[in-house]
Amino acid sequence: MGGEPGVAGLIQEPQWLLYSHPTSQYKRVDLGVYLNKSPVDPSGWSNPWIINEGPSGYSDLAYLDDGWFACLMECGEASEIEQIVCNVFSYSQASKAIGS
Repeated sequence: MGGEPGVAGLIQEPQWLLYSHPTSQYKRVDLGVYLNKSPVDPSGWSNPWIINEGPSGYSDLAYLDDGWFACLMECGEASEIEQIVCNVFSYSQASKAIGS
């Protein structure tokens, strides 16, 4: 993937954002990962890739290395506060699942 010229002629890598959040507007369920390949465009967000079906609470994404991410999340079967789990995935997996 090539970059574009930036400040003082330096090559900048392509930029994008990942965001995780329960997908329901009304309940804390179905944690999704969203991708925006053009962060300055507020309408550039993808549909979510559901990484946890069912009760889902707070989550945090962390970049590991070489295109890999970890998502630490609250989840459970009856309530979103039953356990904390970690889901590790690659950018390729997320991009493919999102369909972008």
